[in-house]
Amino acid sequence: MIWHYAEGNEQKGPFDEQEFRRLVARGTIRADTLVWHDGLENWIPWSQAEGGDMPAASDEGVCVECGQAFPADQLLAYGPSRVCAGCKPIFFQKMREGVSPEGSLRYAGFWIRAGALIIDSMILFFIGMLIGMLDTSGSQPVHGNPWGWLSPMTGLVIFLQAALACAYSTWFVGRFGATPGKMACGLRIVFPDGRRVGYGRALGRHFAEWLSGYTMGIGYIMAAFDNEKRTLHDRICNTRVVRK
Repeated sequence: MIWHYAEGNEQKGPFDEQEFRRLVARGTIRADTLVWHDGLENWIPWSQAEGGDMPAASDEGVCVECGQAFPADQLLAYGPSRVCAGCKPIFFQKMREGVSPEGSLRYAGFWIRAGALIIDSMILFFIGMLIGMLDTSGSQPVHGNPWGWLSPMTGLVIFLQAALACAYSTWFVGRFGATPGKMACGLRIVFPDGRRVGYGRALGRHFAEWLSGYTMGIGYIMAAFDNEKRTLHDRICNTRVVRK
């Protein structure tokens, strides 16, 4: 059975039965959440759907892996997640591979992300100033140069500053999962399932971040209104910024 659910004015789905039960286990689907599947004429609260009874937490729970309900004493608690005996091997295998358990991600809010961005911008600004000291040509027009004030050395300095910003973001995110600014704020960049981001995705995210800036900063402001605190470049690259 294929399910959909509503979150505010936004429709989520489709989800198969197992994925949907995992959402129930995480608490994403609550008793009053509107749901729908083929065969239903209208959207109805989950508590009224077939199989939508919400067992008391003290009596039963749902495994985050298989989505099945079990007595509470038969489930292993791992943070906010619950896992049954049959799913423990695959659950802990994911943990060894660095995949965060379902429901354990704590998304970083707008202001702490803004603070991290300010720290990174200051670091790049001061290093960029040092690189800029290489340019001793001033801003005098160069004969035959269609750009007027842009001397070869000035062009080289601008290129080095842009390359520095790219290398800074790509290397730190690919190597440590966060830039120094995000490290200082206790943040990291991950995939939606908690996996670390590699160098390729880090490079793409750096260039996608330009779009967030070129939209008069609206791409950054989106994080303040998104339920997973995603910016425009997070949406483009399918990443999340979370607290450690």
